[in-house]
Amino acid sequence: MAWIVDAVYAHDYVVAVRDNGGHHALVDLADCLTGPLHACKDTSLFRLVRAATGTLVWPGGYDIDPDRVLERAIPDSDLAARVTLESADRSKILTSCEDSMPIISVFYGLIIRMYHDENRHHTAHLHASYAESEAVFDIATGEIITGQLPTSQRRLVQAWIELHSDELQANWQLLRAGEQPVRIRGLQ
Repeated sequence: MAWIVDAVYAHDYVVAVRDNGGHHALVDLADCLTGPLHACKDTSLFRLVRAATGTLVWPGGYDIDPDRVLERAIPDSDLAARVTLESADRSKILTSCEDSMPIISVFYGLIIRMYHDENRHHTAHLHASYAESEAVFDIATGEIITGQLPTSQRRLVQAWIELHSDELQANWQLLRAGEQPVRIRGLQ
């Protein structure tokens, strides 16, 4: 599975991207801005696109499957994408907190993060945020340890934990060993 590791707005509904294999492309997302992504048709929002969690994200919790993005690559756009990425003014792009708390998944506006601090964290858990709400979930039980999320988002996270419990436990072990966790596919 390819991950998008860098992205900037190019023009119209086109984004310059670079994937984890070092490939560059311009991608035209005009036909993707339906359903949950309809709000991104507003060009003032669309221009705020950035790469995070291996895909494209926008403020407000909007994201898109990286495979869907890469399917829309404009043929022979490698050089144009490289130039766009290299010359982009990134001073106005929001940055994520992936370095301090890595993001492992993004789906339906939810951002899932994990990190481990040997002095503070003894229970395997993850942090889920949605808009202004955040909750910490026990990986083994799926129950909220602290915080809160709206009911429907809480249920989505709990279903996701149940589906990916083995991968989440493996990520927890990676974090305990001082390694970075791996990305886990969100709910579809």
